Amino acid sequence: AGKAALRHVAEAQLTMSESLRVTLLNPHYRVFERTGIVCGHSVLVVKPKDGPPHTTLVRNTGAYTKVAGKWRLAALHLSRISLGDEMNISQKN
Repeated sequence: AGKAALRHVAEAQLTMSESLRVTLLNPHYRVFERTGIVCGHSVLVVKPKDGPPHTTLVRNTGAYTKVAGKWRLAALHLSRISLGDEMNISQKN
């Protein structure tokens, strides 16, 4: 259910979108043997097929595992950042 459900939601979102751009702002990477963690902030820009682009700032954490020599995404979490937090991040960069 997990992977199939995520794929279904992602495909539905992409079907309604003309484009999706993700820009990592300040990624931090840690690797522990076959496990990798990436966290930081990202800017998501989604251009719907029927409207103007929407820009969202998020905190992100991704967990990866190395399988047969290739890194595979095991888990991803995105949290939208409020306007007040957004201003604090832009001052740090």
